[in-house]
Amino acid sequence: MNGSVLLVLIVGSFVTAQWMSPISGVFGDGGSWVGGLIPLVNPTIDTIGPPFTVAVDKLTTLTSPLKLGGIGSNPILLIDGSTLNVPALVIASGSLRIINGGILNVDEDIIVNTTTSVSLDLSSGTVNSNFKVLAGSLRLTGPTPIQNKMVILQDAAMIFEGNHPVINCNISGQGHIQIVGNLSLDQLESECNLDIDMDLMGGSITSESLENKSLSSRLMFIAGASSSTIRGSA
Repeated sequence: MNGSVLLVLIVGSFVTAQWMSPISGVFGDGGSWVGGLIPLVNPTIDTIGPPFTVAVDKLTTLTSPLKLGGIGSNPILLIDGSTLNVPALVIASGSLRIINGGILNVDEDIIVNTTTSVSLDLSSGTVNSNFKVLAGSLRLTGPTPIQNKMVILQDAAMIFEGNHPVINCNISGQGHIQIVGNLSLDQLESECNLDIDMDLMGGSITSESLENKSLSSRLMFIAGASSSTIRGSA
């Protein structure tokens, strides 16, 4: 009997729970998933078709990584005033929105591996995770605080739109970041380590005072537009 139970556990660990169709719904509604059960293991939201939204509207804790998107899939994962806990989040396409005080807790990394661009809209919420951009680009919109470690591989990019208060800053890799909006250093709590090529695409880095604002070297500022600025006073 013990052998039978062990076999069930091994087989079950490889089962993928898949979103049924490109129709918007609630993550916790079993009827929206193939098999009719709310998934806690290997959930995958990659249904091919037009854009659709999967809303997390209550505390949800997963025991294995969540995969978002794929070829031909355009999902929007919405965390609306609730909390999603997940070991890792792999994004291949689509977008992530966190609103109304929502919280995303990722034990390991948010991994972006796409052939195009995916977006994170943090209008009014929190992300507790590090980021790895393996391919393609991750676009940060809304007033997203910069307080996570970010690694961007060669030929990949992270694009900052909107106004981003920098709290802690550790961005590195062989890729590059593009600043379309503004990085504000006024809330910086420690050294800002930007060991990466940076393109100011009409954006800016600002601070009320640059005194005691420590910026690591290897900065390559490439002005992409005449309005690109680095402002502050010593």
